[in-house]
Amino acid sequence: MSKTQEGIISLVYGAYYNVRPLPDLQPELRAKLRGRLRLQSRHKKGSRPPGEDPLKERHLIMVGDRVRFLREHNNAIIEEVLERRNAVQRATQYEIQSLGANLDRAVLVASLSTPPLRTGFIDRFLVSCHAGKVQPVLLFTKPDLVDELDEEDLHAVLSEYNRFYPVYCANLIASEAVSSIEWTAEFPGLSELTALLDRGVSLLCGQSGTGKSTLLNRLLNSSAQKIGDISSSTGKGKHTTTNAALFIREDSAHDCLLIDTPGVREWGVQHLSREEILA
Repeated sequence: MSKTQEGIISLVYGAYYNVRPLPDLQPELRAKLRGRLRLQSRHKKGSRPPGEDPLKERHLIMVGDRVRFLREHNNAIIEEVLERRNAVQRATQYEIQSLGANLDRAVLVASLSTPPLRTGFIDRFLVSCHAGKVQPVLLFTKPDLVDELDEEDLHAVLSEYNRFYPVYCANLIASEAVSSIEWTAEFPGLSELTALLDRGVSLLCGQSGTGKSTLLNRLLNSSAQKIGDISSSTGKGKHTTTNAALFIREDSAHDCLLIDTPGVREWGVQHLSREEILA
């Protein structure tokens, strides 16, 4: 009987997965679950009012999960899902959406201009990271588009977050990280963030249109993800990433892995209890 190998999930789509064997991560194999795993329920119950059904996870497995699999030519059969070290999840009123597991950090990409900065969105991201035992990192983009009238308020916001979390600020479009706002020099930029992300597994998430896919493409020196525009009718970003996916930074000296996630307009925390949120 063939021996199982350990691998990391790199893509989830329907009933199928992509898995990369460890430690070399090559080649990427198409995989499916062994029948008995499909019948198992590992759904985490969320906090719901009495009388309502508990929330369930959309997928049994998420990108970043470690698994054991049997290789069959260019395909794989997943035999076991290993215990997660941590995870980042968000929720709707209907289900829990798993974004990434076994992370060294989660980076929220937030725009200072278009779409406008939403501190409530940031705070819910931070709550989810704490609940999932993941280190949060904040990247603020588009400082070159900030209106002079908003500079003082935005500076106060970034300074407040920087009391507790790593805060970076960068213009992702410019060939060099430049900004007309003098105070942005107080915060590390793209080169410092790139150095941080060079080690381990990093999750990239945020609202649509904040520059998340642009950041990924700059980190990978490629066009791995499509880049969308801001909707003229809503002022919000258009979705370009449709599934969470794991990418390998080939020029990394420290096995840098990046998980890109679909842009979202809301970050729900319905899967967390009042006590978890207050904590």
